[in-house]
Amino acid sequence: MTYDSAPSPKDLLLQPKQVVVQFSANEFSTPPGIDEKQYIKEQLTLALAQEILKQNLCEFTQYKDQMTFTDCYRARTYLLPNDMVRILRERDQFKS
Repeated sequence: MTYDSAPSPKDLLLQPKQVVVQFSANEFSTPPGIDEKQYIKEQLTLALAQEILKQNLCEFTQYKDQMTFTDCYRARTYLLPNDMVRILRERDQFKS
């Protein structure tokens, strides 16, 4: 398939990749004065970011800001909100 311009979202097939990280409660100790639930979420999020980088699921770009002549760097990846993942899971259950 060739395109004269950028393909529309309808033309693209979404092929998501699942990235999962985990650790057990024995692998860490919450620092004093820190909320344990928040600490666990932060540690898992950092591990997710490392895994996304390792699997090359992130796009990096560099550009020069024309106003300040500063080098700027950007990273992006495509994610689905948790409620959308639930909708997809429910949809897939009905297909079976």
